[in-house]
Amino acid sequence: MKVIAALSTSDKIGGAELIFKMTCTALGITNVVVNNVAFNKISIKGSVGMEFSLINRNVYSIINFLFRYIPTVKLLLKQFHNADVVYVNDFRGLFYLFFLKPFSKARIYYHCHSTFRNTLFNRTIISAFINHLCAVVIVPSDYLKNDLDFIGIRKISKVYNGIKRPSFKEKTFIDGIGNNSICRIGIFGAINDQKGQDVFVSAIEELLTREFLVEGHIVGYTLDEQYAADLKRKAGQMSKSIVFHGELPHIEALELLNEMDIIVCASKYRETLPTVLLEAMSLQKPVIGTNIGGIPEIIAPEENGLLVHPENKIELANSAEKIIKGNLFNTYGLSGFLKFQKEFSLDSYINKMKILLDGKEKA
Repeated sequence: MKVIAALSTSDKIGGAELIFKMTCTALGITNVVVNNVAFNKISIKGSVGMEFSLINRNVYSIINFLFRYIPTVKLLLKQFHNADVVYVNDFRGLFYLFFLKPFSKARIYYHCHSTFRNTLFNRTIISAFINHLCAVVIVPSDYLKNDLDFIGIRKISKVYNGIKRPSFKEKTFIDGIGNNSICRIGIFGAINDQKGQDVFVSAIEELLTREFLVEGHIVGYTLDEQYAADLKRKAGQMSKSIVFHGELPHIEALELLNEMDIIVCASKYRETLPTVLLEAMSLQKPVIGTNIGGIPEIIAPEENGLLVHPENKIELANSAEKIIKGNLFNTYGLSGFLKFQKEFSLDSYINKMKILLDGKEKA
């Protein structure tokens, strides 16, 4: 087995960072460097915290970047000098590894979780930079693979993200939701316009006008303060039908997800492979998602859930109504669980990553 080190310069905790943590833990990678900002939350065994800066368009940022860049590269070189492979989780990390490469034998495996816009700069400079630096670019969906291939990035290998199924028992439906029972519908993720919580609230409002007993649950940290304030103002007009939970520790978020009856991903932008949908399927939840990005690779319409167009509250309300009226909770939930076991389990993901990082499979 090759000596593997790992690097994440991300200053947030989202789906990509959770996948990074699970990958390092499952593969036994202990030579891990993470951003100090996220260090306590990531807490991987053997990890070392460092400060990372990214250059922006102002003089202070440039000076700050140069002041921290060289010592950080020296520390990385010391940390990674014996590594055969460096597994990096974000694009910023590649900037630090660029000057590390001439002094290291390590092959760089870049786990890319988001796309690049189709611009001349990305088609030329960025694609050449990634192609020069990386031995393999790992992507979690065909959607992202096609996008990167289109702008000229090569050596791409698709590996669907996998997660560990929560150990607590999933909520099941024996007779479906009765006439006097409330259907709890949840949306999980950072609160901002791109995630579409406003469409979710409007869909709940629409279901209430149709006299369905529904309750909307919004979980996630606030990324856009003004958007969140407007959202709460609108939800406040709907009595207690919308519940805001804020940011929760991951295990608590999973426990709440387990109490939901339907999980919604109302994203307006092309998400690569939303982790919350995989978590929902692992707990046998019917899912509704927008038909963009990598979401259609997770949701098979009429099998484990339904797809809707972005920003369409009526389609979203209609889909929820179809699941409730048709009592499709168990049907979609079980189908989703089987799809999860086949394509998105942690064992399947780790086996593929182990082969890839060990150099036994070519991109």
